[in-house]
Amino acid sequence: PQGEGKGGLVQWTVARSGMSYQFKIGQDVWRGGAVMALAASPAGPVYFADWGESVDVHRRSKVRKLTWPAPSGQGPDASAKTPPETPETLIQRLPGLSIRELKSLLDHPAPRVALRARQQLEGMRFQDSMETLLQVARRGNGLSERLHGLRGAGAVARQDAVRLNELSPFRNDSEPVIRAVAATLLGEGALTEAPPSLRRTLADEALPVRLAAAAALARLRLPGILPDLLEAASRNNERSPLIRGSLAHAMSRTASAPVLAETALAHPAAEARLTVVHALRRTAAREAAAFLTDQDPMVAAEAARAIYDMPVRSVFPA
Repeated sequence: PQGEGKGGLVQWTVARSGMSYQFKIGQDVWRGGAVMALAASPAGPVYFADWGESVDVHRRSKVRKLTWPAPSGQGPDASAKTPPETPETLIQRLPGLSIRELKSLLDHPAPRVALRARQQLEGMRFQDSMETLLQVARRGNGLSERLHGLRGAGAVARQDAVRLNELSPFRNDSEPVIRAVAATLLGEGALTEAPPSLRRTLADEALPVRLAAAAALARLRLPGILPDLLEAASRNNERSPLIRGSLAHAMSRTASAPVLAETALAHPAAEARLTVVHALRRTAAREAAAFLTDQDPMVAAEAARAIYDMPVRSVFPA
């Protein structure tokens, strides 16, 4: 070890132990005084505060630079010729890397390296980056790498409605998170009409995917999707407040209050009418009064709450 004394730095790892974890102490890295602080500089070296073994810390404390690996024969990994590259130095080299090298970094164990590599790909020429990112999204080594590829492809194609349609096939992916992210990216794009794949995603078996689809449609604010939203609301058999709220938000942003009320009053599903009442509540619309006499007590009660809580004073007499 470098230095002598009771305090110092040691190498340790965390190992799985049943349902918990266990610390395993490795070799000594440095022995000396009491180490009270440790920090790594962007360039790679590690600095630490050594308070020494005396109570007179103000006179004897020092800031030391840790040489790692230690000089030959003075610590673990002494045979290594150069220290491993840090995430910070790797990020600095990203602008000079090739597409192939950037692609290999999308599954880097350091999240910031993978993110910066994806951003570097996004900033390249469209034809150079789009196909690479889609390839990673389809056949990446792991879920994290695939998500980086999918998000990168969505960012590159955000302003191109034709290219955005290349994300539609991900609706059939086996991973729910991939389907949810694909729906979110479609909602962030410059689309002039809702893709059929996004409409169908409202019926996905996974709740997070349905929520992402409703949020995407709300963000797009495209006309003509009210029938799809009403159908999705009528399928909310468990009466989930999450689904109801997300669909109500989408309804309030894609249809006017008179159209909502006129369309929903004759709808046979009580859950669909209840969702419309929630949408009308969001805009403090007086059309909520039309549901005060609804045959479903829950719908009528929610209409009364919507009028009173907002409040919509013009229909208080009703």
